[in-house]
Amino acid sequence: MDEFELLHSGEHTIMDVRRYRPFILGIVSVWTLAELLILGAFYLVSHHYHGRGVEYLYLGLLAIAILIIVIGYAFVQTYIKNRLIITNSRVIVITQHGLMGQRIAQCSLEFIQDVSSDHQNLMAAILDYGNLSVETSGKEGTLSFTACPNPRKVTALIVRLCRERKQEGFGPPVVSLEPETSPADTPVNTPAIPSLPKPSVSLDAEFEIPKPPWDVAQS
Repeated sequence: MDEFELLHSGEHTIMDVRRYRPFILGIVSVWTLAELLILGAFYLVSHHYHGRGVEYLYLGLLAIAILIIVIGYAFVQTYIKNRLIITNSRVIVITQHGLMGQRIAQCSLEFIQDVSSDHQNLMAAILDYGNLSVETSGKEGTLSFTACPNPRKVTALIVRLCRERKQEGFGPPVVSLEPETSPADTPVNTPAIPSLPKPSVSLDAEFEIPKPPWDVAQS
């Protein structure tokens, strides 16, 4: 599968990791040695064996040679197609099983909970390759990538990208721990009684001064 078929719109690759490179050298070396042994068997049969059934012996050696070629090709394809792709928004792990089987697991950066790496043995620690594990909160569970070169560097990169992603506001929604209040518990605001306007009295208004009671009796 092409890398561009996996990427979404606006997504770009930051790191494309393949398994530790010396592994492919070991596969090719074993493959070449097996083919040389078959060629040596053909030479010995053609020069030193002239008995009956030599044609069946040739067919058997040819079948073994073809089988070794197919097995070696399967190992090479398995190495090439096993990939760890880190983008600006996701982590994608492509696992190849033989010639036909392939599994693609992916997780967005905001759903990654933990990233860890380890060296299985002393040789892995010296050559600096190991297993990478990405724990997620999604349905994929844990994403694993074996024989990862420079696993600490890859782990630090994923952690940094997750931090930046969550700072941009793409993290999981925050759940409020406050209890929900029902409408019955909500206090009802009683409307305030409107106050009557106070009459405004002008200081320039004329008032009749009331007469004292004795003035009223005399009149």
